[in-house]
Amino acid sequence: MAKIFISYSRQDIYPLKDLVNSLREHYGADILWYDKEGLSGGDDWWARIISEIEQCHLFIFLVSIDSLKSKYCIEEFEKAMSSECFILPIHVRPTKLPYPEDVKAKVRTHLSVTQHVDISSGIDSEIEEELFESIDNLLKKYEATQEEIPSRGYEIIKQIAIGGYSHIYLATQNLLNRKVAIKVILPAYERQSSFMQRFQQEAELVARLEHPHIVPLYDYWHDRSGAYLVMRYIPGSHLASKLEKEGAMPPEKAVQLLNQISGALALAHRKCIVHQDINPTSILFDEDDNAYLTEFGIAHDIERGINLSVEENNTMYGSPKYISPEQVRKKATTPQSDIYSLGILMWEVLTGKPPFDHENILQLLQMHVQSELPPLQEVNPDLPEQLNLPLRRATHKDIEQRYKNVSDFARDFKALVTVMYNDLTDTNPASQLIKRDDDSTDLSKVINPYKGLNSFRESDADYFLGRSALTKRLMKAMTDTSPAGRFLAVVGPSGSGKSSVVRAVLIPALRRGEIMGLPTQYISSMVPGVNPMRSLEGAVLKIGVKASIEMMETISKDEYDLNAVLHEALPKNGEMLLLIDQFEEIFTLVDDGQKRLTFLKMIYNALMAENSRLRVVVTMRANFLDRTLQYPGWNDLFQNRVVSVPVMTDNEL
Repeated sequence: MAKIFISYSRQDIYPLKDLVNSLREHYGADILWYDKEGLSGGDDWWARIISEIEQCHLFIFLVSIDSLKSKYCIEEFEKAMSSECFILPIHVRPTKLPYPEDVKAKVRTHLSVTQHVDISSGIDSEIEEELFESIDNLLKKYEATQEEIPSRGYEIIKQIAIGGYSHIYLATQNLLNRKVAIKVILPAYERQSSFMQRFQQEAELVARLEHPHIVPLYDYWHDRSGAYLVMRYIPGSHLASKLEKEGAMPPEKAVQLLNQISGALALAHRKCIVHQDINPTSILFDEDDNAYLTEFGIAHDIERGINLSVEENNTMYGSPKYISPEQVRKKATTPQSDIYSLGILMWEVLTGKPPFDHENILQLLQMHVQSELPPLQEVNPDLPEQLNLPLRRATHKDIEQRYKNVSDFARDFKALVTVMYNDLTDTNPASQLIKRDDDSTDLSKVINPYKGLNSFRESDADYFLGRSALTKRLMKAMTDTSPAGRFLAVVGPSGSGKSSVVRAVLIPALRRGEIMGLPTQYISSMVPGVNPMRSLEGAVLKIGVKASIEMMETISKDEYDLNAVLHEALPKNGEMLLLIDQFEEIFTLVDDGQKRLTFLKMIYNALMAENSRLRVVVTMRANFLDRTLQYPGWNDLFQNRVVSVPVMTDNEL
């Protein structure tokens, strides 16, 4: 049984006390109350909390935000964020007084708040049930981490961090015997379809960014047990911690940091992706002091028109100390927005403190819009005045006056540091700044269209050339109106480009509505893996506008009706187009014959249903074609609904 511990403030507020008693009675939890004097700055109460956290598995922290003194409580709570236990902060409203703006901002920015509860009118059963559900889900997460993550071969070692919507764990990938970091979405967010759609988009976005100084994505999945991102584990610390412990960096070391992070950003910008949240916690360091860019959770994909920082409630996202003026004004962001934030960050790297800071969040944001960047020498008089030049250009309030690309910023900064710190004879270090005309080439827009041995993705559609005959056959095959026409197999030898032509030609054409007669397509993809049922479940959850974890609970049952779920999960005018890539894995990785048969039967029945809401496109290596003939119904589909992908001819090449 997990040991649960509850901490709360303001014993004199009776609704809060009632809530604590209710939780204690329901879960048999231990209680710690700390008084108002503790909130004013005493350390004894917090020492007791820390000692309890070290012994428990679930720490429920009730934060009553009704005074400015509560800021101290929040700041102290942040220091315990590296605890290995599960922490569930609950933001409660014990009075009807409005919250001060700076307190609300600090809660939103720094505290992992998973519940917002108004108890000013007392505690009712609905409030209790909501909290019990969140706590129950968190306890399930705790139990799940005591074993391997189901069917994926990862073994949890310990919790290493807590974010605003996730817990992050150090784990071992047993098959490769390597350490990884696994981001696990908190239960409160798993039930929000809009959030899970953003989470899926973040995973797809990071997967496109392959650079030595971007933390790579190894794996992603979403099923009834939760939602997970598996990343490379960086064993060092983030820049914020480094600056706190070591202070400002010498300029020569700052050059290395800027070179590495600007290289990562340049790659993102070439992919038309704006990070939108460059700050010291989004940069990690390994044991050799190499820097890595991470945290693309609120990025802006300009090419696809996806902005992960935009929600229905018009909330503004970003780190207030580093946010660009256009983000404050809620204007469109561009690569220059990242350059602004990077310039602010480099000012802090050189001085040890951010250039703009204020207790009032609104005043802080206003400084980004109106205040000029102060000279570095206000904090560190020993720094050369010339270093202000590239920082001022990077952080110019007028977006048109900033560097056209982040690489130019890095080169200018390095040129000045080289002159100033290597005893060169140039009497005017500013002359080292790279001279550029207004019409110079913007390197952030130079794109390499060659994929090498990698397959093309949907975002590479503009560079997929040379297979016009195959494209015409695919488009024509999709117009078949017979029941069997809802299925299409793209078959060819290994390396012939099956996945590429589907992802870079067929799917973009479907999204643009170029294939006439089809209803609205909700497109998702999967690779069968060792558990095709779970992969299918994740694929449905990606696009199910009204899908939920609860809706998918029966997916592993033999009589599961996929078509019924799609009718419930999708709008009336839509259907799911499911791409099953590497379909041969059904035969190579699924050892259980009954499990394979159940999956194939489920897909086939949903395809052939009278009111089917499913279309399926599969890609498969040609040498597995005979294996499909052993299964009823599938033999007819693979005999009549196949488009062959031959090796490219000399003309196509």
